[in-house]
Amino acid sequence: MRLAGQDSIAWKDRGHFFGVAARAMRLILVDSARQHYAQKRGAGKRVELPEEIGGTRTEPDAFLDLNDAIEALKQWDERKCGVLEMKYFGGMEREQIAEALGVSLGTVKRDLTIAEGFLRRHMGLK
Repeated sequence: MRLAGQDSIAWKDRGHFFGVAARAMRLILVDSARQHYAQKRGAGKRVELPEEIGGTRTEPDAFLDLNDAIEALKQWDERKCGVLEMKYFGGMEREQIAEALGVSLGTVKRDLTIAEGFLRRHMGLK
């Protein structure tokens, strides 16, 4: 629904669309976690980074911590953040991400490895 209301976006290419769609999915999940957290206030639990971030139900406060880490990653390297969002929140395979962004499969693999390591370090996970 959020994408449907975006009449002002001039889609550059397929990669741009998937990047925006993945980011919208992440923001929807963040909004949901914030609503849940506002109701519970202060649970303070942290969980490990799940295999499929976008497809699992994590604790809302842990998801907000994850969102903070993703925002820090975006400040550090926007492409790595986009690759991570496309994989976990857009449900795309590495090959699809490479095609959408016009980069090699090796670049996508390296970007994911680095991005996942960045998130784990930022969140204090091993």
